[in-house]
Amino acid sequence: MMNLSRILAFVCTLLVPILLSGQTAWTLEECLQHANENSIQLKQEELKVAAQSHSLLASKMNLLPTLNLRGSNTNRFGRSVDPLTYEFTTDDTRGASFSAYSGIDLFRGFQNVNTVRKSKIDLQKTLSEFDQAKKDLELNITRDFLQILFYLELQKVAEDEAEITRLQVMQTKNFVEAGSLTQGDLQEILALQALEELNIVNAQNDYNLSLLNLALLLQLDDPESFKISQPEANSMPEIFVQPQVESIISEAENNRPSIFGAELGIQSSQKSLLIAKGSLLPSISLTSGWGTGYSDQIFDISEGNIMPFMNQLDFASTTYLGLSLNIPLFNGLSGITKVKNAKLDVINNQLILDQAKNQLRKEIYLAYADANASFTKFQATTKSLSSLQLAFENIERKYNLGMLTALDYNTAKNNVVRAQSELLQAKYNYLFNIKILNFYRGLQQ
Repeated sequence: MMNLSRILAFVCTLLVPILLSGQTAWTLEECLQHANENSIQLKQEELKVAAQSHSLLASKMNLLPTLNLRGSNTNRFGRSVDPLTYEFTTDDTRGASFSAYSGIDLFRGFQNVNTVRKSKIDLQKTLSEFDQAKKDLELNITRDFLQILFYLELQKVAEDEAEITRLQVMQTKNFVEAGSLTQGDLQEILALQALEELNIVNAQNDYNLSLLNLALLLQLDDPESFKISQPEANSMPEIFVQPQVESIISEAENNRPSIFGAELGIQSSQKSLLIAKGSLLPSISLTSGWGTGYSDQIFDISEGNIMPFMNQLDFASTTYLGLSLNIPLFNGLSGITKVKNAKLDVINNQLILDQAKNQLRKEIYLAYADANASFTKFQATTKSLSSLQLAFENIERKYNLGMLTALDYNTAKNNVVRAQSELLQAKYNYLFNIKILNFYRGLQQ
């Protein structure tokens, strides 16, 4: 039984790392979902939405009448005026008062109504800012994910080229021993081998750093064990197919939360202007209340004793109803200044919208041009790489026959490696810019 337990424990120690390693392979969709659920920035945006929802509720409640209760107990020493009998006394006295009062604004230049409308707009604006933060986060994660794939492919290219050179080093050593090539040729090949081994190390470092960067962006507890699941190879289309750039801009202006938020900013500032203008108008309010009190200076005339507490509450009670009118005539030009500043805020928010549209147009034009240029570069590099590979194969055959020097071989191979790197750069630059354009168009990734 003890042996069986040890065997099971040993098997578990072998399986746990395998299971854990399988859990750390993340797809792009899983990265995006995790970020949406755990991003601190998005949680902060959610808090802003909640706070603005509370502000909206408060503005609605401000339309309702107020209702408050008040109570107090007072001990007086020495000469004083009793608040219920209005008589002077030099004795120490004790009294209490209780009241309930309510009030409502009948008219305040529509300030309360416009405040509710402004709060609704501000809530929509906060929601649009949340959506924009979400889209920006998704775009950053997509960019980093594609960068990892780029370095992964670049690392594979470096390893494949190093393997070819390793075999060539062995072949060159045989030629040197046979006298077909010189020791200098061997040194040239060894130098190329050292360079390509360094390229592997650099590619691995870039790959690991890009993995770490994405893991930190996802706020993972164990970033060093983070791995991505490599998708199927992204094939490049034969032709660059995208709507005209103006069509993309039109779609983006209808779908981009930042543009919608800027438009809502104008509407919110317009409501603020109406609120400021409303403060210059007369206001009417209605107030009502009930109050009573107790004093040890109130006596029952029939009995000559201090009137009982409960009797005093009825005896001293009073009810009031009031209507007040307030007409602002001069308050240090504060109201007029608020109106002027509110008008400036409307103009400023219009400029913010114009700036957001200009920035959007700039980003789309650059992404469109970059995608088109990357696609063209990919097509041209593909043809160039094909020619360079054929030339390299021809040079390799001649080198193996001792007809060329190691310098010729190294030069030809370096040209192939450079073309492969440029091909990968063009490919992933194209894919990322297409992602950007699709984000702007509101398309699902």
